Amino acid sequence: MADRTAPAGEGAILRHVSARDRAPEALAANLRYLFLRFLSVEITSDDDPRLGPWMTVLTTPPVEGEFTDEAMEDRWQAVCVGLVTHPDFLTY
Repeated sequence: MADRTAPAGEGAILRHVSARDRAPEALAANLRYLFLRFLSVEITSDDDPRLGPWMTVLTTPPVEGEFTDEAMEDRWQAVCVGLVTHPDFLTY
């Protein structure tokens, strides 16, 4: 999905992060960007409750092992699938 060598800011999906990023603030910034891009919903605060479930997908520790870049790519892919199947996407 993502080019792990591309710096943050150069991707269409990972605009504010790269697959290496784990900082909650950066993850939330990218989620806010994706909400605007996919759903035309502007979220201005990291503590907006609409981000909660998506942050859980991105930040919950793996059951086994540790966070890897590949695992984060899978998580971002899951977020994108969730957004394109979201009712607001289908009516936007």
